[in-house]
Amino acid sequence: MRYYGDMCLILKEEEFKDATLVLYRNSYDLDREPIRSKIKDGAKLEDEAQRLVGTRGSAPDMVICKIFDQAPPADRLLTSGVISDGILADEDYLEVPRTGPFWASEVAEIRTSAADVAAESRIAGRLERGPLPSLAELLWRNRRRGAERAAAQENINLRVITSSGRVRS
Repeated sequence: MRYYGDMCLILKEEEFKDATLVLYRNSYDLDREPIRSKIKDGAKLEDEAQRLVGTRGSAPDMVICKIFDQAPPADRLLTSGVISDGILADEDYLEVPRTGPFWASEVAEIRTSAADVAAESRIAGRLERGPLPSLAELLWRNRRRGAERAAAQENINLRVITSSGRVRS
């Protein structure tokens, strides 16, 4: 599979050990504000990087801290939906750097958003009824469809995420 773009590849849990490195923020933040100016002002890159580091064992605590950083705790339960939304908010996610390749046999499933499925469906509808989609839209759709075919050949389930957790009916 050459394209996975906005598809999230979920690796099997047994592929990770408790000592797996987890970063509290996106590692690119070391090269962007507000951290970059600290490094220019004399802080060592290694020291700033160390502030982002945890392990798989500390990841649940890191998630809770991230969620509470975004909003003060409420008198409500911390549901799976609140946790999912908190982890995915903006680009300030937890990062798990992995060195080396991984194989299809290590992928538990692929996840994609309902919004992307809707966009893909709209492109298909425009192909049938017009107006014609742009070349960029067709290329995006073609790559996604190729990724889905590759996943199916490896018997990897593709799950569409329709909500971030518990919803009211």
